[in-house]
Amino acid sequence: MCETRSEKKCVLFTNRYSELIPALARATRLQCIVHPTEPREQVATLKELCPNSTVMQCYTPSTASNVARELHNMAPDLLITYAFQHILPAYYADICPGINLHPSLLPAYPGLNPWQEQMRDGVKQGGYTIHRLTQQVDAGEILDSVTFTWPIPTPSLAKLRESTLLQYGIPLLLNLLKKTI
Repeated sequence: MCETRSEKKCVLFTNRYSELIPALARATRLQCIVHPTEPREQVATLKELCPNSTVMQCYTPSTASNVARELHNMAPDLLITYAFQHILPAYYADICPGINLHPSLLPAYPGLNPWQEQMRDGVKQGGYTIHRLTQQVDAGEILDSVTFTWPIPTPSLAKLRESTLLQYGIPLLLNLLKKTI
């Protein structure tokens, strides 16, 4: 993965605890984790994993402007979204650039349930795409992607998410962060 820590200040928007959080904390200056629904126990775990980050359990459409003000004061270099089920308002682009780690090979299968849709359609290969955030769902400029073949037999969706994120998604994101963004 990433051998050296970047001084890039990042904010992660996610609705799911995953190995992405500690990987980003090791590879960047992860300033803040924004998520709306994690239970209190997860917040404690996140604070343990990322002691120098601010964990915000407060993003909802009605609190979006307050979160944006707090983030603006932090002056991050990059907003990253992964498994975050809200579209950030356009004014978030005024804070800094944003990217999304999406679990499909865009432009195919945008939206909230790409893996379920791919499995339903019998797609043999999955992937991850990193694209710039825009107001259109999963429609920003594609920055990088990786393809993999679905394992047979296919494990549960939770195990599949975890294993492919570790094997493909996190390395893709960390390599991109090292190179360009």
